[in-house]
Amino acid sequence: MINWDTVTTSAITALIVALSVEYFAKPRLEARKERILELLRGRRELKAALISMSVATSILTIELSLDMKPAAYQALRDEQTRQYQRLWEQIQQMVDNIGRYAGPYVWKARDLVIQYVLCLYTVMMSTRTRAEKAATIQSLIKPMAAVMDAAPPWFFWRMPAQIRAWGEVNRLIAAAMQDIPPASER
Repeated sequence: MINWDTVTTSAITALIVALSVEYFAKPRLEARKERILELLRGRRELKAALISMSVATSILTIELSLDMKPAAYQALRDEQTRQYQRLWEQIQQMVDNIGRYAGPYVWKARDLVIQYVLCLYTVMMSTRTRAEKAATIQSLIKPMAAVMDAAPPWFFWRMPAQIRAWGEVNRLIAAAMQDIPPASER
């Protein structure tokens, strides 16, 4: 014999729970998922930007020699001009979207990303030669990539390397900014 009161109570309870989840919990979960995905996208984009800048600076640090054949000299010079333009556009884009790149990080890490991006921008605006700018930026890329390669906290053996890289980034930022005159002297 079927107890219809129990079946009805179960069906109404299932309906209420399903509708509650659908209208109250699910939108919040979807919004949270989107925020998390956006943060992860920002981290990936910053890593991709570092790789792109690494390629550009590697080409910019190749020394042009007058001993080269004229066609090779001109081709390398044209490529260096193109890579310099790409590097400049990449850094401008990083400055324009600094919140997207720094947003995924918290506290001191966010401050470091902001300092890093502003340092890159300042170096590009400086009066250094293209090769000097490229060498300075290239020296900043590897330690910053090590800092950003944040392993989960249970990978405690990675922490000393990240702490060293963090100190190296701070030291290199200070050195890169050292020959830039303060605003009061300009």
